[in-house]
Amino acid sequence: MIKEKENDAFLIIIEQILREKTGIRQICAVFILDHNSNDVSLPAVVIKRPREISLTEIEILEIADDCLQNDLKLHGGVFFVDEFPVTVDGIHDRRKIEEFANNFHRKQIMEAKISRELNRRKLKPHTCL
Repeated sequence: MIKEKENDAFLIIIEQILREKTGIRQICAVFILDHNSNDVSLPAVVIKRPREISLTEIEILEIADDCLQNDLKLHGGVFFVDEFPVTVDGIHDRRKIEEFANNFHRKQIMEAKISRELNRRKLKPHTCL
């Protein structure tokens, strides 16, 4: 239970710092599984894409790198959504947002693996004539 509360505090810190530094209000920090090592959780943020602010994923990662200590840096990535899922109380449904981020991260990893494999096959010399 203490570990869970500690993680919640880390997420709140990430959200507060990024809101202050970017001006983006709709930010939800989550921990996602490192799909290369299932026992590691990586900080990530899901952002409701603001109309008035045009920061990119790279720019947000750079801000996070400058402002967050190493274990809070966004090693899990930055994800943009048009809307946040909410609970019946109108609060961000962090569980569903975390699930979305995990699924999207897993998809990115699979696409990268496929791309690397295709590139490897293209570079492999043909031995059959």
